[in-house]
Formats: sequence, C-alpha cells, structure tokens
Amino acid sequence: MFVVTVNFKSKADKVAEFREAILYQAKSSRENEAGCRYFDVCTSAEDPTRFFVYEIYDDAAAFEIHKNSAHSATTRDAVVGLLEERELTLWTQIDH
Repeated sequence: MFVVTVNFKSKADKVAEFREAILYQAKSSRENEAGCRYFDVCTSAEDPTRFFVYEIYDDAAAFEIHKNSAHSATTRDAVVGLLEERELTLWTQIDH
C-alpha cells in the first residue's frame, strides 16, 4: 500500500474554511476513487489550526489518479490563501 501523510497549519482566521475544504476532499476521495482505501482527517486537540491527514492508496498510480482528480483541483483552489504550512510525506506500508 502507498501511504500519504500531510501536516497542515491553517491561518487562525481560516480554520473553518480549511476544515470544510479538507473534509470535502476526504469524502470525495473515499467515494470516487477506487484506489483510495483511507482518507482520514484529524485536528489537534491542542491547536485548532493544526490538521493531520492520513491517506492510503492501492499504489503510487492510485495516488496519481487522486492528485489529478477534479475534486483535488477544487480543493487546491479552495485552500489557496488559507494555509501557513503544508508538509507532505510519502510512505510504503510494510505491515498491516
């Protein structure tokens, strides 16, 4: 499996907007992408501007399909100007 983690920090006055956009992305990915196994969104219990996303895809090709989807483009456009930080890391799952 191909795993993607992303740490986001939204601007303090844009938390609600970012939350709505990332939840749309998660729901759309789960419902419309056969190769998307998980797309979980978490928010920090200590800092409401911090979000953590955990995604699992069948393989790197499924992630490419995800990146090129219409809902991903919609989310990318929606979050422009909402974020202070974004850190993406790619992983290979070795045990489950």
